[in-house]
Amino acid sequence: MRTMTVSQSLTAAHELAKHGERHLLGLTGEPGVGKSTLAALLAADLGAAAVAVSMDGFHLAQKELERLGRASRKGAPDTFDSWGFLSLMQRLTTNDAPAVYAPEYHRELHNPVAGAIRVDKHVPLVIAEGNYLLLPGRPWAWPTTCSTRSGSCRPTRTCATSASSTATWPSARPPSTPNGGRWVPTSATPAPCAPRSAGPMR
Repeated sequence: MRTMTVSQSLTAAHELAKHGERHLLGLTGEPGVGKSTLAALLAADLGAAAVAVSMDGFHLAQKELERLGRASRKGAPDTFDSWGFLSLMQRLTTNDAPAVYAPEYHRELHNPVAGAIRVDKHVPLVIAEGNYLLLPGRPWAWPTTCSTRSGSCRPTRTCATSASSTATWPSARPPSTPNGGRWVPTSATPAPCAPRSAGPMR
């Protein structure tokens, strides 16, 4: 596991963003470890060069959770539109549209709000955070850092173990890579921080 301070994380994020090509950086870990805090810090420091999006925007609507009988387990893996989240990651990676809109979870509404976060085509770094980015199997097992201009797909997953430390995690090869990309695994040792199921979220 490679541990990074906040300062080192900022340096790494700036390195990903500086060439202008689209990269996705994933932050994951258990609830309360500081994923959202770190994502917001990185995005604020990079300014117009980065936008943060969250898996929380893909919570199923409260009404749908109640219909499915899952409202008491809100926050568990099967209470998210996981394939919708994957679709967003793919759109952000291919970066074909002038802008992509992502949803955002509003706790005061107990529901996500569609189209709340705009990611313009020219933004080089998208920071995606969520509890289950390292969950085994589809749709979660998908690269979170990609370079589409260079034709390579770098499957660097970043595991946020606290608000001030991260670790890279090489993921398994997916069925395909965007734009015919070349799979470039990292040399980092997998970090022992696979997420557990979250408790109920209100």
